[in-house]
Amino acid sequence: EDIASILGTTREVVGRALRGLLNAGLLRKKGRNVYVANRAGLERLAEVNEMPEPIDKKERAL
Repeated sequence: EDIASILGTTREVVGRALRGLLNAGLLRKKGRNVYVANRAGLERLAEVNEMPEPIDKKERAL
């Protein structure tokens, strides 16, 4: 719930994303703790899903 609040989303969305990362073998869970299982894989995923830079106000006016 805290993570969802920080990200401005819902618990359900965070839960689905976490399950996806666990199922992909990028993370692993032991009890209530979550660990990185595949750092290189997470880094590749982050590069692919990188958010674009915000458009500068001057560029937006063009």
